[in-house]
Amino acid sequence: MGLKIPYNRIEAPAVVVNPAVLTMDPFDLRKVNPLNFNQKELLGLEKRFFLEFTTFAIYFFPDAINQKYGFPIHLINIGKQLIGYYRFNLIVAPRGFSKSTIISGIFPIREIVYHMKKYIIIVSETTDIASDFTETVRHELETNDRLQLFFGKFRSKKEIDDSTEKWTTSDIICKSIDKKTGRPFYTRIRARGVGQQIRGKKMRHQRPDLLIFDDMESRNNTTTVEQRDKNTRWFNRDALKIMDRYDSDTGSGQVVVAGTIVHPESRLNRLRKSTEIEIEQGVKPTWKMQFYRAAESHETFENPLWPERFGIEVLEEEKKIAIANDDLAGMLQELFNEPIDIEQRKFKEHYFLNKYDTLKIENYYGHLTIVINNQRYVAKLSVGLDIGGWEDRGSDYTAIVIGACIWNHTEKIWQGYVLEAYNERLNPTEIIDLMFEISRKYQYKDHFGHISYRIPWTVETNAFQTMLYHFVGKRMQQENDFCVRIAFEEHESKEKKGRILSLEPVFKNKFYAWGQHLDWLCQRFTNYGLSSDVHDDVEDAFQKMHRNLSKPTTHQYDKLRDIKPIYIKPVEPAEVFTGNWYSL
Repeated sequence: MGLKIPYNRIEAPAVVVNPAVLTMDPFDLRKVNPLNFNQKELLGLEKRFFLEFTTFAIYFFPDAINQKYGFPIHLINIGKQLIGYYRFNLIVAPRGFSKSTIISGIFPIREIVYHMKKYIIIVSETTDIASDFTETVRHELETNDRLQLFFGKFRSKKEIDDSTEKWTTSDIICKSIDKKTGRPFYTRIRARGVGQQIRGKKMRHQRPDLLIFDDMESRNNTTTVEQRDKNTRWFNRDALKIMDRYDSDTGSGQVVVAGTIVHPESRLNRLRKSTEIEIEQGVKPTWKMQFYRAAESHETFENPLWPERFGIEVLEEEKKIAIANDDLAGMLQELFNEPIDIEQRKFKEHYFLNKYDTLKIENYYGHLTIVINNQRYVAKLSVGLDIGGWEDRGSDYTAIVIGACIWNHTEKIWQGYVLEAYNERLNPTEIIDLMFEISRKYQYKDHFGHISYRIPWTVETNAFQTMLYHFVGKRMQQENDFCVRIAFEEHESKEKKGRILSLEPVFKNKFYAWGQHLDWLCQRFTNYGLSSDVHDDVEDAFQKMHRNLSKPTTHQYDKLRDIKPIYIKPVEPAEVFTGNWYSL
């Protein structure tokens, strides 16, 4: 969009004594005493501040912009968009990333001192919250010596001409004197809450020419459908209808909606989705949108948005605290703009309370058995494998889950145990090595040295994995060790999310017992669906393991019917499996 420089504020100097001040780093520039600048340098800087929002913010507001944390790229981009004077602006950013400092604090001040806006309304969840922003604006205009040096004093209308207008925390009318014409210039800034009367609010004949909606939604006003619909109606029918006619040169009629998404069906998230749909369809979007997360992924926190302030270590600590407080959903909402209704979570925490401390896997007369609480059980094992990529750090993970199934003679039910789980980025050689390592760990030989049990691998058929299995077979031939057994290969009939969610009745019936070392895997399931950017490879590997394990055979148990255990406690071989295995 084209910028129209106000003739009454900016005049480029013909000669600048020290040109370095026009190119100096903003943080270095603000260290220079402004009283050392001559009149031409002041005029040159005034023009630079108008054209460079970043320099304006850093120079005039050292308390808000800390050099230790720098001025991150998302704030630079937000500033550029705001002074680009697009009509509809949508900014979605994590909480605590200074979006309100820029949008509801520094930007309105810039529009006031450069006489770009005449009537500004800041809307937040409540009037009190919005008043904090207007109070900040008032405080800076009254006390910021640098602003007054460059732009003069900005006083209340009452203070200047003793009118009846008030200057309160929620309603300010500023009056400044045009340097060139000597005429007064008035700007009004008001604070309003969501749902309050906003139509008909004029300053004489002037309609609002800048509307800022900053964090207008929270859990308090988005919980129910009625609340969300009420917010939408107020936003569309009342708030947007009071705007001045749009003028791209002066930025008149500008709307800025900023915040953190607090609910999947919030007004902010609906605007985001509609904008994304327009972009996908190749249509010019109504809203100029910027969308940010604290990092690319909340699993590895790669490429943090603001590394100086919210680096990987800080984000990891935030996640650790969130998990300890059982509020990972809150962290995902605040830092990654991934909201979810917790009540809709499929896998509840109490599904995963069945724990085991220790268990042993032993060879018993050439058969695989599990020893738990001094009881020996014949077991069936299964491995689920989901192969991911390895080309870059953003690719999928290779996930492996090992489980076992026994017949519990005491309670007369089938019982599953999760033994091990891996979730790593591995190259093909590392995948094959791990397959051989696990297969050898869980294979057993009879008295003649022949392999009597090989753990089956449940896998998915595709071109790449089929090629990988070819190399597995070739290596077994070379080493004369046929330890890797592919249970079956089949194309998946359901999409991945549906396969994973089908595990809900299994977990609800507490079929599986979990080792303490697998708490991270339990957490993965309880948080499944909380974020769209989470890799779900280990969950998919689990359902592959489970699918094979849920079809136990009885031939291995039949072979033990006449064999009596010679140590620990005698146990009877498992009965023939019939019926629904996880509900027995």
